[in-house]
Amino acid sequence: MSKFEYWFDLSSNRFTRAIPTQLGRFTKLTHTFELNNNQICGEVPTEVQALSNNVNNYWQVTTGNDIGTDCPSLPTQPPTMVPETSSPTLGPTATVVPTLAPTYCGPGFFEDYDSDGTGRGCVLCPMGRSNGLQSAPICTVCGAGKIAAQEGSVSCELCPGGRFNADTDATDASRHDSVEDCTESPAGYTPNAARTSYEKCVSPFTRRYSDACEALHYMNEDGECASCPEGTNCNSVGNEMGSLWIKAGHFRTVPSSSEVYPCMFEKAACLG
Repeated sequence: MSKFEYWFDLSSNRFTRAIPTQLGRFTKLTHTFELNNNQICGEVPTEVQALSNNVNNYWQVTTGNDIGTDCPSLPTQPPTMVPETSSPTLGPTATVVPTLAPTYCGPGFFEDYDSDGTGRGCVLCPMGRSNGLQSAPICTVCGAGKIAAQEGSVSCELCPGGRFNADTDATDASRHDSVEDCTESPAGYTPNAARTSYEKCVSPFTRRYSDACEALHYMNEDGECASCPEGTNCNSVGNEMGSLWIKAGHFRTVPSSSEVYPCMFEKAACLG
């Protein structure tokens, strides 16, 4: 306030009450100090009156005011009554359990939280179930044709080759938690692409992903099923090159050969 050096004018503003003593800090004023035509009461503070010694142009404080009269008392406002409230009394065993900060569970887990934020937190998906989402509340039971043989599976896997799982209900995880839950397809049949059922083989293999050949075929040296040569007995399933049953009256030079020849002598010389 001591920075005011020239002019101070608050006249005709209807100010009431007494002149504040803080105005006496304008010690550098030299030209004008005006408070006239307000409603100021009380006495001029000594600090303010002292300013008149420096103001050499215009000094007006008492004009239009009630200087010298007592200021009316300020109205008093009754205190606001706040009703008393009693603090709840905790029993001797009462404890406050803080709410845990939220944890976001990733794929392979599910969130297990109670309503108050407590619980087991992130739990691995049990076998027979999987979850590939963030913050999932449950892990889903594997569908038909699939299993989850390990905990924490992000997705269910197809039954291995030659096996299928026909559980279309998909509500019982125990029917999808092991390879043993995938049934081996019957001889001459192979699982469909989804591994939910089986269908008759359309190739010489007894199963699309097996190494056994159907009857009248044998497994050659390239691992493929080939038609049995004339002179062999291939009425059974699973014939192989080295174990081909040579009919009587026929022969081959070595077990690794698929060439079978009729006997050039009596049948007794080629017993098969």
